[in-house]
Amino acid sequence: MLFSKSMDLDGDKNPEQISLIFSDKDEIGNCRASLEVVSKNKSFSEYLGDWFYPDFTRLDILTIGQNIKPFIVVDSAGGAHSESRRVYSFKGNEIIEVLSTYSDAPSITEVDLDNDGTKEIVCKMRNYDKDPIADSYEKIYKWNGERFAEIKR
Repeated sequence: MLFSKSMDLDGDKNPEQISLIFSDKDEIGNCRASLEVVSKNKSFSEYLGDWFYPDFTRLDILTIGQNIKPFIVVDSAGGAHSESRRVYSFKGNEIIEVLSTYSDAPSITEVDLDNDGTKEIVCKMRNYDKDPIADSYEKIYKWNGERFAEIKR
């Protein structure tokens, strides 16, 4: 199985072909997954691991600000109560993971919380030691030029 997108990821005005490739399902329905970027007829790939379900995994492109190159996003549901997200940048000759996070609410969004023109990634979390709804909280990640770093508010 294959999901594909096309976007200029490295700013060279030539769109890259981005694909999320799944192996055949194993006996319980899991697949191995790889991310592939084709740029200027060269292929670059990143093995994402096992335990992927194609029906619950999504490939997307994330744009967070004016002068920031787009990112590749792989979102995957982990049942009814969680969602994981991996975010990758492409530097022209390599795929780099810049964030691996999850939400157990599940809810992962992009919002410009500080009005600086750049969206932060917001992951809602439940506090299961207290009231999981009333005492929920957010993990917030901001792009620092190299990766998404968790910030405290």
